[in-house]
Amino acid sequence: MSRTFAGYLLIFSICLSAPHFSLGDSMQELKKIEQSLARKGSNQQRHDQKQLLSGKWFTAGTNFARLFLSEKGPLNLLDWLGTVIPGYIPGNESPFRRSEFIGAQKSFRDPNLNELLLLILVPHPKFAPVVELGLQASFAKHEPPQLRIIASETVELRSGYEATIYSHDSGACSLVVKGPKSSLLNLEVKSCAIKASLIDFAQKLDIERLAMKLQS
Repeated sequence: MSRTFAGYLLIFSICLSAPHFSLGDSMQELKKIEQSLARKGSNQQRHDQKQLLSGKWFTAGTNFARLFLSEKGPLNLLDWLGTVIPGYIPGNESPFRRSEFIGAQKSFRDPNLNELLLLILVPHPKFAPVVELGLQASFAKHEPPQLRIIASETVELRSGYEATIYSHDSGACSLVVKGPKSSLLNLEVKSCAIKASLIDFAQKLDIERLAMKLQS
C-alpha cells in the first residue's frame, strides 16, 4: 500500500469517526479519494509513455525510430520484409503497439490454400534486455521452454540468416528467426505436414532488408 493511499485512508477514518460527519459525507469523501488516485495514475502513465518515446531511446529520423514514433510505424515491418510473395495469397494484416514492443501480423494462403501466419515483434530498446533473458512473455512463448515441442531443426535461409523450425506437441509447426535489435520473426502453420510451404515462404521473404532497416 502506498503512503499516499494510506494517508487518504487515515483521513477518511478520522472523518468517519467525527460526531457531525454522516455516512453520506463519508461516501462522498471516498469518491473524491478514488477520483484523485485515478488522476494521479493517469498522469503517471502519460509521463511514462512520453519518456519511452523520448530522444533518450531513439535517434530522430532513423528507420528504427519510425517504427515507434510514426502513426503507422509497425506496418513498415511488413513493407521491409517484402510480403508480396508470388504464389501466396495475402490476408488480413494487423499492426499493434504495446509499451514494451511493437509488431505486425499478417495471414497468407499457400498454393493449396493452407494458412500461414506471419508475426514480427520488435522490443522497445528499454525492454530489449528483458527479451534477451527470455522474460518477455510475448516473445518467449514462441520458443522453448515456453513453447512445448517434440522436435526442432535448423535451416539456413537464402538471406544468410539461420532459422529454427519447431514441431509443436499440438501438431503445428513454426519457423523462428532472431534478428537485430532483439527482433523476432515467427511463421506458423497448423500442421507440420505442410512444413515445405513454411520453409518456401521464409526463403522468399527479404529478411536481409528487414535487418538493414532495423539497424538504420
